[in-house]
Amino acid sequence: MSRITSKPRKTSKSRATPKSRAVSKPRADPKARANSKAPALRSKAIKPPAPANVLRAPASAEAQPKRQNDMADAAAQVFAAKGFHGASTQDIADVLGIRQASLYYYFKSKDDALRIVCEKGAAGFHERAKKIVEAPGASREKLATLITAHLAPLEDRADYVRVFLRERQHLSPAARKTIDAHARRVETCFETVIAQGMSYGAFSPRHDPRLATLAILAMVNAVPFWKDTSRRNARGKLAASAAREIAQMALGGLTGVAWYDTTANTNK
Repeated sequence: MSRITSKPRKTSKSRATPKSRAVSKPRADPKARANSKAPALRSKAIKPPAPANVLRAPASAEAQPKRQNDMADAAAQVFAAKGFHGASTQDIADVLGIRQASLYYYFKSKDDALRIVCEKGAAGFHERAKKIVEAPGASREKLATLITAHLAPLEDRADYVRVFLRERQHLSPAARKTIDAHARRVETCFETVIAQGMSYGAFSPRHDPRLATLAILAMVNAVPFWKDTSRRNARGKLAASAAREIAQMALGGLTGVAWYDTTANTNK
């Protein structure tokens, strides 16, 4: 009896082991393929927000002059109330409700702020005085008009005038030289009118024009520091009433008669 041996079973070619099984790739989407050929769009870089302590420039050029005036007004208010050495740039910033660092868009330092305020405080005084001196008229009326014009700025910028008169001593030498030159030009206008009045016989020649000028300006420049300045200035009467009183004293002393005396010789 012959021995039957079993042949090994052949595995099917279609059945593959897990290692040899081919992984089929997914078909590409036609739309995705078309989009892949299009150039990629660059996304705009998003800038991170500026830190809180970084300064921002003024919003517009039109708003800048007004903002500069606001800064100067606040500086004048603080310097007039506290004095230059008693004030700080933080005090100015507090008046405006802004950060202290934002002030430096408009002035470099507290010293620079004082210079700006003093320049604004002195603005217009010499120009007005010069026009009065050069205009026709009697010496008595000219002197009275000079006094009135000198006090007129108290009605709308009293803080500037106070800072100019009292705090300009703290300016740098160069800035003070410029401001003091302006003050001397104003003094010259007063002195010229007084000297002319003496030469014409309207004022007594016994007086010294320079000393008379300094005496009158000392009275006039004291008015902004009167204790009742705020109360009177609110009614709009301080400058006019003070000018009238000082003119009466000055002209009465120079002529020996009241300045409103129509019988006096005022044609010269």
